[in-house]
Amino acid sequence: MMKKLCTITAFVIWLFTAAAWAESHKMEYTAAYVNQHWKCEIFEAEMNADAQEAFSSYLLPGDEVICGAEMRYYAQEDLDTPLHQDVQMAVRREDRMLLLSASGSDGKWAIGVESDAFLPAEGGFEVTITPASDGQTVKQMKSGRPYITWVHGNESWQVLVRETGEVHVACYAHQIDAHTRFELETSIPSDTGNLGVTLYTDDESIHYEEFSCVFPTRLTAWTMDNFPKTVEEIRTYAAAHQPDVADDEGYIFGVNLRTEPTGQSDSLGQYTAKVKVIGSVPGTDSPWYNVQMGDLSGWVSGRYLIENDDIRLCEWESEVLPVAQANRDIFLINADTGAPIMTLPAGTLMHVFHQDGDLLHVIIPRGEWTWKTDWSGIYGMVSANDVSCGISAADLRWK
Repeated sequence: MMKKLCTITAFVIWLFTAAAWAESHKMEYTAAYVNQHWKCEIFEAEMNADAQEAFSSYLLPGDEVICGAEMRYYAQEDLDTPLHQDVQMAVRREDRMLLLSASGSDGKWAIGVESDAFLPAEGGFEVTITPASDGQTVKQMKSGRPYITWVHGNESWQVLVRETGEVHVACYAHQIDAHTRFELETSIPSDTGNLGVTLYTDDESIHYEEFSCVFPTRLTAWTMDNFPKTVEEIRTYAAAHQPDVADDEGYIFGVNLRTEPTGQSDSLGQYTAKVKVIGSVPGTDSPWYNVQMGDLSGWVSGRYLIENDDIRLCEWESEVLPVAQANRDIFLINADTGAPIMTLPAGTLMHVFHQDGDLLHVIIPRGEWTWKTDWSGIYGMVSANDVSCGISAADLRWK
């Protein structure tokens, strides 16, 4: 059961007095039962020092910084040296609103740029820090971390930055009227559903459902216009986005692909992918399956092969490496033989699902580019030096 509650109104308590408003710009939270301490800062038209350092090469003349927030994570025994930092910032660039995200430690930043996402190009919105409160005090969290929350009218989004710089919606809330609130929560990863939908009347839960479906974890998969805002819309979406698994197919998630059906044989790498099952042999605890991913085949233990539709693919697709774009005309190479397959023109978009040194194992979509990996596309290897990587196709547009 997903327990974190997403609130639209938490930031109002910071507006009671001028002193409270000043405190809302710099605040601290401590998790009650885990060794976590967060120092948070909200900034408006002028970036703070860490945002300037992280985003300096991404900003263009004429860009307008709207607002942003930073969260620094410390171990309780050392509140002077941050172990990790997350920064998000909204920037208006001409007629677009960009969400810049950075995740870093030791002065190194992983940057993501999202556009065509939930931030409206026109209209007002605010950013605040929402603690994962346990109902006791705003400053004392039961567990986990606070969230950077973006508020627009009667809607709000709690947003996480992953270590790759990738942005994820953790919770969306829509205040339908004075008494009714709709909340959509995502869980990555999850041992139950990956979508939790709750309806509240006067802050009392009157309906709850969970769904497991192929779910777009990246903000660019949804815009303000098509973000689901009702239980009915979620049901329709979930029904249309169930994983498709044929009788001879399955999924592996972060599993070693072996050269032989034994755990002592060489690994071809750890893969997260949809696979075709082409054979099997008995094993000590479970069978070993010979599987194929386009141009590469190997063996995986049956313990790690999922062959039914009970797949929460969103939590695993989020582990797939970023998308990439060819910087020039390059060769796509067969991963098994090393022979050239085809020439990819400059600008070709591809999904990256494994990295082997300086080589990337990629899939070229056969049809229109979408956020979802096209497992039926054209497989091959490309040199990492010949492509630019991003967390999404939108991110690549701003590199």
